[in-house]
Amino acid sequence: MSYSSSSVLYAQDELMPSTKIVRNFGTLMREMKSGVRKRVVVLNNNEFQAVLLPIRQYENLKIMEEMMEDYLDEQEIQDRLQTPLSAYIPYEEVKIKLQKRDV
Repeated sequence: MSYSSSSVLYAQDELMPSTKIVRNFGTLMREMKSGVRKRVVVLNNNEFQAVLLPIRQYENLKIMEEMMEDYLDEQEIQDRLQTPLSAYIPYEEVKIKLQKRDV
């Protein structure tokens, strides 16, 4: 049986109440370090609250997040390079409009 939170599916054996995590923290850390467990979903009052991951998996997620941000930045740059200069508003015009608004 599996459960979901938003678009992520979790297996029954990945779900664990926070009280059980506290009691078995050392064991969980060893299991995660050795690869026996891939992740633990923390339940508090029967609601998904957090996910415990091995450090390497977390680091990989952060690297992928940074790569995605870089990719999106590059896409934004490419889009702006395709914008004709006539579509831009000169700085002096913007400055005057902002000054009038602030008065």
